Amino acid sequence: PLLKDFVAGLGADVIGGGMTGSNAVDNKTLIAVNAEIRNHPVELIGEEHATLLRDTSLAIYSQASEIAEQRGLILADTKFEFGLDQETGELVLGDEALTPDSSRYWDGVAYAAGGPDRLDSFDKQIIRNWLEQNWDKTGTPPVLPDHIVQQTSDRYLELERRLTESI
Repeated sequence: PLLKDFVAGLGADVIGGGMTGSNAVDNKTLIAVNAEIRNHPVELIGEEHATLLRDTSLAIYSQASEIAEQRGLILADTKFEFGLDQETGELVLGDEALTPDSSRYWDGVAYAAGGPDRLDSFDKQIIRNWLEQNWDKTGTPPVLPDHIVQQTSDRYLELERRLTESI
C-alpha cells in the first residue's frame, strides 16, 4: 500500500513494475507525474526516448539504491529531471539528483523495526510538518524557528555523512 498511497497522493500513475507489501518503490517502477506524459508517454516523446529515459533512470536509481543500502539506508523514492541537448541530441540531467530535496531516504533499521518512526526521512519533512501545524497557507509563510532549521540541517548532514563515509 505504501507505493499506492504515495502515487495516489501525487495524482500519478505507475508505469511498469509494481510493489510488494509495504516495500519501498522497487527498481522496476516509474511514476509519471506530469499529466500529459502520464497519459501518453511514448506518443509524446517517442519509443526511443521513452526507453532511454526508463533505462537511464533505472540505472541511476539501482546504483544509488545499492549504495544507500550498503550504508543502512533505503532510497524510498527520488526524481530525475532530464532534457535533451539541442545540439547533440544527448540526454542530460537537468537538475539535482539523489539529494534530500529530490529524494526520500529512510533508515533501514528503523524501517525494519516498524513503529511510528519507521518512515522518518532525511529530508525537509520536518519543515513541512511544522508549517502544516503553524501556517494556514495564506499570505507569507512564517519564519521558521531556529530549532526547526537546526533539526532539518542535522538530518541533511546525517544523510551526507552516512552516504559519503567509507564502509
